[in-house]
Amino acid sequence: MLKKFSTQCFLGMATLMSGLSSVSFAQATFVSIPEALQGFYTLEMVNATPLSPIRNTSSTNSADDVLLYVTGYGELCTKNKNSGDVDLLASAPSLQGGAFGIVRWDVPSLDLSLSLNINQIPFAGFDLQSNSGGAYGRLTGNAPAFDNGSCGSPPFNTSLSNTLFNLAESTYPKIFPNSSFSFNQIGSGYDVFRHYPSTDTYLAIRDGVAYARGGDFGDKFIVMGEVDDLIDDINTMLVPNRIPAFYQGTYLLELTETQPFSPLADGTELNLVVTKTGQLCVGELALSFPIVNSTNTTATWNNSNGNLRYTVDLTRDDDPATFDENIATGEFSFQSIGGTTYGLFAGDKTSLATECSGAQGADPDLSNINTLFSSIEQKYPTVFPAGPQTYNQKLDGYTYRYYFDSQVFVLVKEGIVYLNGGEFGNNEEPVPYGTLTNILAILNNTPLTATVPASSRGTYAMSFSSSTLFSPFSDGTAAQVVLDALGNLCLDGVPLGKPFARQSSPNLAIWEDAKIGLSFGLDLSTLSATEMSLSVGSATGIAFSTLSGERTSLQSTCGGNVVTDLTLANQLFVLAEQNYADLFPASSLSFSQSNGIVIFRHYPSTGMTLLVEGETVSVMGGAYGAALVPVGQLSALIAQITKESTPAAAIYDLSITGTGTVTTLNTIIRPTVEIKQNGVELPDSADSSILETFVRTSFAGTLPRIDSIAVSSIVSTSTQLVFNATVSNSTTIGSTTTTRTYNLLYTFNKR
Repeated sequence: MLKKFSTQCFLGMATLMSGLSSVSFAQATFVSIPEALQGFYTLEMVNATPLSPIRNTSSTNSADDVLLYVTGYGELCTKNKNSGDVDLLASAPSLQGGAFGIVRWDVPSLDLSLSLNINQIPFAGFDLQSNSGGAYGRLTGNAPAFDNGSCGSPPFNTSLSNTLFNLAESTYPKIFPNSSFSFNQIGSGYDVFRHYPSTDTYLAIRDGVAYARGGDFGDKFIVMGEVDDLIDDINTMLVPNRIPAFYQGTYLLELTETQPFSPLADGTELNLVVTKTGQLCVGELALSFPIVNSTNTTATWNNSNGNLRYTVDLTRDDDPATFDENIATGEFSFQSIGGTTYGLFAGDKTSLATECSGAQGADPDLSNINTLFSSIEQKYPTVFPAGPQTYNQKLDGYTYRYYFDSQVFVLVKEGIVYLNGGEFGNNEEPVPYGTLTNILAILNNTPLTATVPASSRGTYAMSFSSSTLFSPFSDGTAAQVVLDALGNLCLDGVPLGKPFARQSSPNLAIWEDAKIGLSFGLDLSTLSATEMSLSVGSATGIAFSTLSGERTSLQSTCGGNVVTDLTLANQLFVLAEQNYADLFPASSLSFSQSNGIVIFRHYPSTGMTLLVEGETVSVMGGAYGAALVPVGQLSALIAQITKESTPAAAIYDLSITGTGTVTTLNTIIRPTVEIKQNGVELPDSADSSILETFVRTSFAGTLPRIDSIAVSSIVSTSTQLVFNATVSNSTTIGSTTTTRTYNLLYTFNKR
């Protein structure tokens, strides 16, 4: 059951949240300290402020030295000068800025924080401040020395975990793409986990078991397997989309060939659904992703609760190119987890639907609920810290998220928002906090749309500068920034999406990402076409650095792996010149030019430019103005122009008549056929295969599966097409075989 709610009344979301700490924004992170910075430090305190709990020390008096230990696991200890005792001061520090590396230890009992830049080797000192960010001074000294004393104990041995992470990233790079923003973290109820921002996927480990969530894995954690087993064979990891799309769809199957010891009786019918991501749903039960054997010949789904599994043969010779017309027969072997065969589920694929039957309907407020969750996680990450155990859940009519690290619930039911747990207290009864609409209005503060000029798109070589005391980025650190024509920003391969602006500063375009805890601002009033400068800070408003540099190319695809198809680009240019000659008149001065992945043509007589970059088509000049304006996708525009310039095909009305013979258990049924379809396009009567395909499609409502088709007596005039078709099939269930044959007359009359 959900935790109960507090009886305390709150004055309002805005008032409540304005008092929250904005400094401890980084989630607890497993930090690996460089070997050169591990060991025993003898330090002097310098530049102590009046409020500092540690006063300045004398370099000539060793009695007032500050003695610290730092271990490879990120533990911080102090040493008593007189007794020699070593005491643990802090562990599990936060790593700010991902791999850029400032490690921070918080000591709440002393209102003290120590920060160490792990990129500054040799040692450059510890910065001291209060937990709220006030400067106290600096501890300086020489590089650490070896000491045989002990400091704490390792919080977690990550050797096996790192092996698994590395194997998963190298084997499944599209799911777990390695980047500087994917690093070991601890907390949220897991021993260690990594988040992959570009796919929004988590890979987590707890008690020797690997879990995954996000992306195609869905909103809830899925067990991927035992860590030891996965390291032995990473290919047994349960990952999405490992079977051909041909097998996706809904099946109505009957259990046949049943063994006497089967837990289900012979003839049992089940709905089975293979989803777009490869999961199997049996009735309302969603099973795991499949285990695909090393030879890619079978896929197996396990139901560990029922000690059952379902296996499908991946070597069937069904033609994927025609599966829309020839809906496949489903055959799933029904077994125990140990591999004992119980029987065979056989039948038909009844539709291409890939939604699990019996799934709960979507909450009508779900879009606004997700906006609420996203907003509070971005604005107040210390209270609502996003993590691998934080996802949408439903119970008793509530849609809610539980934040493991802060032990806070946020719940929504029938348009009302509730808070509970953590600093909000524990309540016996649910207490309404406010309406979803009002709270969203307070949180969003009516954000504005920020429009970045398309002329600024491209790839920029940039570096950090003007770093503050709290910045996780060292001055001079290089970064690649990509800005596309729609305003999407990409930092070192991590997409940050489109910008927004606030009413108080409409000319400041802002990109934020709560997962990496960063915010980027771009002053649109000072933006040039070839240079860019971004202000960088935390998602909670702490200023970090300035990121500035120059444009190096017009390439504006995040990751830089997309190329432009020259053949399709030239096809578009020709179609534009043929159908829109007033804008794009063909001449010897208008020819294809390229710049990186950009291909364009300029038309001097009209001043227009038509440009293709990857799949994006943009236009500049004339009524479009002096900046590039995206007008659509390459393939879609070619199809649209081709369709608009192609004369409409003649429309016919179709009549299908005839009789059938259905034989089963020595019983003969003779149904009649009378089908009318209006407004159809005439098939090509010269191609028998096209006519057969038309028959298969048009008769699917009467005979969903057709084994054979014979077309004859084709007569075609300028106003009419007539032909005969014979279709048949047979099915066997148990020992009963049913045969069906229909003799049909197809008549097309032109309108």
